[in-house]
Amino acid sequence: MRVAALFVAMLSLAATLWAKPCPRCGTENDELAKFCKSGCGYEFVEQEVEQEEPDPATILLRANEAYAEGRWDEALRIYEALLKKDPENALAKVRIPDCERRVSELRRQRQAEERAREEVRVFEHWLRQASEQRQYRLATARGLVDEGKLVEAATYTLLALAPDWSWHEGRSLLCDIAEKSNWSHGIDQAAGVFADAPIASRFREQLQQSALSLCLEMISGLVKVDVSNEHARVLVDSVFVGLTPVEQRLGVGRHAIVVELEGYYAVRESLEVAPGDTVRLTFDLTPLFGHAVFLSHPEGAAVQVNGLLKGITPLGPIRLQGGRKNLSLVRKGYEPWGGVFEVGEGDTVSVYGDLARKSAGKAFIRSLVIPGSGQRYRDRGTMGAFYTLAEMAAIVVSVRSYVSYNDAVDEYDRAKSAYDRATSGYEPLWNSMNVKYEAANRKRKDYNLAISLAGVVYAVNLIDCVLF
Repeated sequence: MRVAALFVAMLSLAATLWAKPCPRCGTENDELAKFCKSGCGYEFVEQEVEQEEPDPATILLRANEAYAEGRWDEALRIYEALLKKDPENALAKVRIPDCERRVSELRRQRQAEERAREEVRVFEHWLRQASEQRQYRLATARGLVDEGKLVEAATYTLLALAPDWSWHEGRSLLCDIAEKSNWSHGIDQAAGVFADAPIASRFREQLQQSALSLCLEMISGLVKVDVSNEHARVLVDSVFVGLTPVEQRLGVGRHAIVVELEGYYAVRESLEVAPGDTVRLTFDLTPLFGHAVFLSHPEGAAVQVNGLLKGITPLGPIRLQGGRKNLSLVRKGYEPWGGVFEVGEGDTVSVYGDLARKSAGKAFIRSLVIPGSGQRYRDRGTMGAFYTLAEMAAIVVSVRSYVSYNDAVDEYDRAKSAYDRATSGYEPLWNSMNVKYEAANRKRKDYNLAISLAGVVYAVNLIDCVLF
């Protein structure tokens, strides 16, 4: 031991003697180093000839290259060396805190990655130990079953299953434990066996969740319910659990399943659930029917049930599938009438609708806003389209006439201005001005005619929607 200690001390002394400091930044370097490892740019030569130090611009270039390539620790050292040489360098003052932050983040990231790798190594080692001990733990669990200590037996069985949750022997024993007694009250206690495992919390939570899921599977069964018609209500033991398709985990034993859908006969099923079972139930629901009679005032209204035309009032009795229905009564010249009614099994329902005539006031307001809409409101779609298109055409012609009139007035103003400025040759300019004036007058008449036409169409549209 003394010889070894002496040998280590001699090696340390030799390393100290052989190390050579950088004359520029003071960093200790190996004896054989050619360049300073700090990145300051100093080059060692055999003759130790005094070298010319690089200028700040060269050092800054090297620092920027390291910064751009993401070599933050190297960039930090070079910027610090640059700041010693040029204390007023603004870029170095800005980049040094940034590099320190990035170096710190990189160091924390590496530490986190190393911790994660260490946690995985510990967990894998724990699993290997659990795998080596699983036969012993399974034998212990069997002994506890014989003693009637079922929760403790489940705990040992889960420890044996941890390396491989699909291990057949362990799952069989856990299933036997579930069949021997209803130990659902001890599930949390059994699954909590991993709470003190010497592994990372994320792996403990993963094991506990897997153990809890397996325990639930062993003391319950999975029931899947669906119907071929629509989404139906599913009740288990008189408790609503959802709309089909439904997947529900149920405890071991007998359960009452009820499937209900409006307009169909309810289905009732008694089901025995065994540990670990997966039961699929698919039902074809049978519709139930009733009858309905439809009356209206005045008669002759079209009857629409859930959007489907059934006939003209008076109508019925007609056969309808049971359930709530949306009703609409439509007759030309009258406001649509709507309502909801319900048909039960074997019932005969009478529905009466009192239709109100479409008022001239509403038609007038509609046509006042949009010409032709009042006619469409009173079921005169052709006339409504005519007034809408006629008014639009009159407006377009009026706008075009107004633009043409303004252009003609501008031309007349230019001709008049030229005449007023002229010092000779008055007659041609006078004739041109008169021509422009006559053209402007014609355009003005066309514009007035278009405006009058638009007004006439609008007024006739209002009168028509009220009187007819």
